[in-house]
Amino acid sequence: MFVHYLKDKNINNILITTEHHSFVVSVFDDVVRVTDPNFGYADFSSLEQSLAFIENSVSISPDIKEIYTGKKGDVAIDMFIMEDNQWGRIIDHDACQLTSVKHLSSVEKLRKLNMDIQLGDGVFKIIDLYNYGVFFNGKRIDEKFSISKLSFNELYKMTISLDILKKYIDTNYITAKEHEKIKLLINEINKVSEQNKSL
Repeated sequence: MFVHYLKDKNINNILITTEHHSFVVSVFDDVVRVTDPNFGYADFSSLEQSLAFIENSVSISPDIKEIYTGKKGDVAIDMFIMEDNQWGRIIDHDACQLTSVKHLSSVEKLRKLNMDIQLGDGVFKIIDLYNYGVFFNGKRIDEKFSISKLSFNELYKMTISLDILKKYIDTNYITAKEHEKIKLLINEINKVSEQNKSL
């Protein structure tokens, strides 16, 4: 019943609070996003799904329930809306950006870029370099990286975080093709490092 009211009134931002926590629900054109300041966000295809997720999250276990609400008994969940969706009248503009702009994580931005980067004899997707823990000049490759073909001197500035690479390998299914790709990447970076030592 309440969901129908929200839809009828075209409410696209909802602040949901418990005694010790809060969530923001943002309705965008293609997705309904639940943002939790402690854990990030999750996207849903409907308002009903997003509200059910919050209700279930708060009471998933006695320990979680206590973290969110401060008590193990009944949970009071409050919902705040602005019928005209003008949250900017009562909260800071930067806070409004949370509900008015669909922010993307670095991984999502990298997937959208779909950029190829040539490293020596190999060509790699930028998202793969990020996933494998590749750093350039001491900074992890991200959506701001714009060099599509690296020179020898630029290749020398590349390193791989073995911790990030190990975590990726431990938490993902690696095909034989991807295994060869990772080997090629490591070989290209090591080759430059070895050549530089002999200069």
